[in-house]
Amino acid sequence: MKRRWLGPMSDLLFKRIFGEEKDIMIELINSVIHPDNKVVDLEFLQPELIPQFQHDKLTIVDVRCRDKSNRTFLVEMQILLNKGFHERVFYNATKVYGKQLEIGESVSLLKPVYAICFVFESIEPDEQEWLHRYEMKRNVESSREFNAITMIFVEIAKFQKIIKFDLENPLHRWIRFLAEPDYVKHLPMEKKHDYPNLKKASVILDEATLTAPQQYGYDLYLDNIRTWNATMVESFDEGFEEGMEKGVEKGIEKGIEKGADLTIAILSQLRVSKKTIEQIAQEFNVKIEFVETLNDLL
Repeated sequence: MKRRWLGPMSDLLFKRIFGEEKDIMIELINSVIHPDNKVVDLEFLQPELIPQFQHDKLTIVDVRCRDKSNRTFLVEMQILLNKGFHERVFYNATKVYGKQLEIGESVSLLKPVYAICFVFESIEPDEQEWLHRYEMKRNVESSREFNAITMIFVEIAKFQKIIKFDLENPLHRWIRFLAEPDYVKHLPMEKKHDYPNLKKASVILDEATLTAPQQYGYDLYLDNIRTWNATMVESFDEGFEEGMEKGVEKGIEKGIEKGADLTIAILSQLRVSKKTIEQIAQEFNVKIEFVETLNDLL
């Protein structure tokens, strides 16, 4: 039986790779944050934040860790976006920031919190910007910063579409690993030797490295993604057909209103069109590997 190579963007694999392998997580964080503030060591923390009061929200992030300077890093992978995504990330970060002190401790002991989010969908309207950094600054003098909470969003699909991949760039390596992990297997042996953390992460994707419960959890994750995709494609089709009675243009608008973003539009083409994967990739101006990944989910 052929062994499967699993996808690192699933919750289970993302947490297994970046929430258990310290060297890999350090390299990932350092590829995103400011180069003057490198992480040299860290410890993993429980991903859940226990509520202080009865009606508080339970906060759960993919990976939570703290470095030797007591900075906290919240790192997550988000495939499907819900309304209020930015607000949720900010809420989680502020919650972590506010829980640092015990009663009576000085606010001078507060340390920065970083929320780093890798998102598959587009979350910002900037067509040429795929890396978004939010910080608190004095609005009349940008050099004056309030170094408390930093939010960083990395748009994977947009990166794939507009950026020429550079293997020497660590952030480029990890983004491509998340979206197209197979590329690591095809690297020359000397390149794999140059990037040991990348090689280690790719080995973890082998299904044989997971326990039976972990394999079941991964299959359940894929099933949930397929169900969501089927629902969204159905909504697109219904909206499109309904709108066709009022004209093609309004039909497209109706479909878009019901969630037909780029991903859903491609899924719809894969389901009903006789076009090849290469033709669909060219039509939507995306990489063939991206369309192949979506095709595997149908």
